[in-house]
Amino acid sequence: MESLLETVNRVLGLFWLGNCYWSIAVISLLSAVLFLFIFKKSSNQEKIRMHKKRVMGNILEMVIYKDQIWVMARSITRILGHNMLYFLYTLPPLAIIVLPLALISMQINNRCGYRSFQPGESFIFRAELDPKAVAVSHEEFLSKLACETGNRTRLDTLPLRIPEEGTIEWRVRVREDASPGIETLRILVSDKSQVAERRVALGGAPSISSPEKVKWAWSKGLIHNAEGFLPRQSPFRTISVKYERAVYPFLLWETDALVVYFILTMVFALALKPFFKVAI
Repeated sequence: MESLLETVNRVLGLFWLGNCYWSIAVISLLSAVLFLFIFKKSSNQEKIRMHKKRVMGNILEMVIYKDQIWVMARSITRILGHNMLYFLYTLPPLAIIVLPLALISMQINNRCGYRSFQPGESFIFRAELDPKAVAVSHEEFLSKLACETGNRTRLDTLPLRIPEEGTIEWRVRVREDASPGIETLRILVSDKSQVAERRVALGGAPSISSPEKVKWAWSKGLIHNAEGFLPRQSPFRTISVKYERAVYPFLLWETDALVVYFILTMVFALALKPFFKVAI
């Protein structure tokens, strides 16, 4: 699964245009084509069309015989039955679509879901130890750690070490004159050998990012995979940066990148449905 997620990162990167709006639109169009193809190939189109027609026929019967209560009751019962059968026939293809939808949604979230840090802003850079990979006490190991920033950021406070939780935190501030770009924060041990690093997006710079960089595990790896994973021998379980969610003007309101993606995918799917000759 690790290699699959890294492959998805690379493949989606081929269609990324840098600008989130255009990139989401392109990915939504490709997603609509993919989902329509999967739905058509994995569903019983004949049965779906039949039940849709019978639902419409019973609705028409209700309109025509609206003054006959027994006909109305029979039509409502039939509509419910055909709707249930229609749902059962659409369930298998929808179950298949869930996996690519989840993988693509995570990519949208990692690339456009979080707001980059602006000049003058500060944020928390946090590392959590993996007890299985640290041979000495947490207090001893944490005391040897230091944070190295780049030219665009600086440390705002001394590190906060919490041995009981196995965590260490630094408050990092973006310099006022920082230019847009990707900053790399490094965690070093006392002998200056690098332990781990994280990329941070500054000033609107496009970046593949998520709040946490983690060791591979099903519980978090499926969500936090933007920068790859920490090595299995790493002394850290997670290295996190507290990002704020990004918002995007869309129609008459501001919303999340994932909402924009879902809406555009549905719009493209409905527009392309006649060309695929697929019943949904």
